[in-house]
Amino acid sequence: MSNLENVHGLISVELIEKEDVSYMPKEIVREGKAVKDGYMNSVDNQSFPAQGKEVFLRWKRRRWKIKGTTKGFYNTYNLIIKNSAVQSNINELEHRGLDRCPDKGYRNFKRYIGLGIISYNLHKIGKHLISIAREKEKLEVEALKAA
Repeated sequence: MSNLENVHGLISVELIEKEDVSYMPKEIVREGKAVKDGYMNSVDNQSFPAQGKEVFLRWKRRRWKIKGTTKGFYNTYNLIIKNSAVQSNINELEHRGLDRCPDKGYRNFKRYIGLGIISYNLHKIGKHLISIAREKEKLEVEALKAA
């Protein structure tokens, strides 16, 4: 991490790729003597909120080249946050009524969560069954048109 700013309700984190040999792209390590060649354009991603503020991550990737050439090499990263699918599922559960538990006590809370998850799974199964039925109907229509 190179820089952390907290300005006007936003948190900005600048992440710069390390310069040691273990972070060099594999192609350039095989080719020969590598030299630094500046940085790629930075990539900005919005992350999950922290402390009630929006969080932005700025990624700066190092660019390398083989000494005496102009061809640049750089690492590629999957910058999609892995937990975003989990967050999406949590949002859907909240949308289906799991944002507030009306019952008191841990036992009732567990029951309430279980019912919400069953509801979510039934919704997903229903969507899948509907897509299968639509596909079957589409094939039948195409068969009638062909006949």
